[in-house]
Amino acid sequence: MTFLQNVAILLSPVAFHTPLRIKSEPMDIAGLRIWNWIVGVLRSISFLFFVIVSSSFCQTAQTFITAGDQYFHQYDMANAFEAYQKASQMDSTNFDALWKMAETLIELGNELPKSLDQKTKYLEAEAVARKAVNLNPNHFRGHVALALAFDRLASTQSGSERVHTLNLMRIETEKALKLNDKCSRGFWLLGKWHREMANASWLAKTWSRLFDGSFPASSYKDAAANFQHCVELDDTTMVYRLDLGKTFVLLEQWDDVKTEFDKALDMKSLGKNDRKYQRDAARYLEWLAAKRFSELKDAVEEY
Repeated sequence: MTFLQNVAILLSPVAFHTPLRIKSEPMDIAGLRIWNWIVGVLRSISFLFFVIVSSSFCQTAQTFITAGDQYFHQYDMANAFEAYQKASQMDSTNFDALWKMAETLIELGNELPKSLDQKTKYLEAEAVARKAVNLNPNHFRGHVALALAFDRLASTQSGSERVHTLNLMRIETEKALKLNDKCSRGFWLLGKWHREMANASWLAKTWSRLFDGSFPASSYKDAAANFQHCVELDDTTMVYRLDLGKTFVLLEQWDDVKTEFDKALDMKSLGKNDRKYQRDAARYLEWLAAKRFSELKDAVEEY
């Protein structure tokens, strides 16, 4: 509880509800009137102070979230995380603060080179996203944040461990899509699951089944179908278009490959990584024109 809250409680109208008890000689009438007037003024002041402080406290968490959103859209992830963290500290039951903090931790991890520090950020994101899901399991945002954390954590792993984490990603993604079947990022994550699992080794998948049980069959065609659905729901996010083109490479649908990468180059750059995506698309198109198919496949298979 903050200092202002303590003061507000001490000065709240309740503090002045107890009748005056005087052990000494009774006051004269004039003195009693003055006392009653003072008490009345103090009650009014304390009531106003109590309302202002209480209102200010209720708005503080949202104020920090709003500031965090502004920093996030400016790609200032360090300040965005700090703002969301303060909001969560002010109100530990604030769902928006938690899932946004988790996604910001993922972005902070993405900014790091592959290392133990990067993996640590993704693990922190997973822990915060789990809190969000536990707080509100019926909102798709928490499940998306947790799925994103698993997606990035899988990029630091290999073999059966990676397959296990990818399956955790799929489970959370499917929960999100049940809650919101218009969630483009959900279909994007599901597309990634199909593509990565179709590319995973038989041994890794077999070993993972011993611990995870059965899981759905995966294929590049299913991956392409999910990425196509992403584009239909949101044709402004460049990574959806790029991943669709990559999947067509694996399917060896070369005309579709050219179409998708050309469209990526024509898109307006909106996101932080869009210029990199366009450089990748331009390079892929050069290899496609030169019929360097093996190099192209090797490049798009990188997680």
